[in-house]
Amino acid sequence: MIIIDTPQSVRKKMYSGKVMKIKLEVDTKPPGDFNTEAKYLILPVPFSVNTYTQPHLFAGKMHAILCRSWGKRVKGRDWYDLVWYVGREVSVGLKYLESRIKQTGHLEANASLTKDILKQMLQERIISTDFNNAKNDVKNLLKDPSSLELWSDEFFSSVCDKIKTV
Repeated sequence: MIIIDTPQSVRKKMYSGKVMKIKLEVDTKPPGDFNTEAKYLILPVPFSVNTYTQPHLFAGKMHAILCRSWGKRVKGRDWYDLVWYVGREVSVGLKYLESRIKQTGHLEANASLTKDILKQMLQERIISTDFNNAKNDVKNLLKDPSSLELWSDEFFSSVCDKIKTV
């Protein structure tokens, strides 16, 4: 059982008795080729949690960007996270990303995922993305949504050029 509490400053902004739903996803069949690390947290009580390393978390985000079926409902949060990872110079765990893409059938079983192929796949996704929809998905989550004004094919192509892999 997980018990989650919110700070008083957040509770004051919520309606009394309001139900908040939190979606928790558990991958019961993760592909191999990933590493984890223990993180130690102090609050609300001291505990440790085992999590993917940042390159493998980034690979999971890249999988979502490349393989998620959005239709017209673009997940701007995925694109926001892409900028976050690249801005912090986190490298993508390429072997794990390859395993995940193969697992979902978006890459042939005998194919290899290289940095160049990854960037080509991302460029194709950039071209097919409606960044106005992506902006609308996240603008209410940001203190300063003016940072979204840059979002365009050209901006994300530039971000794509900065991606590093391990």
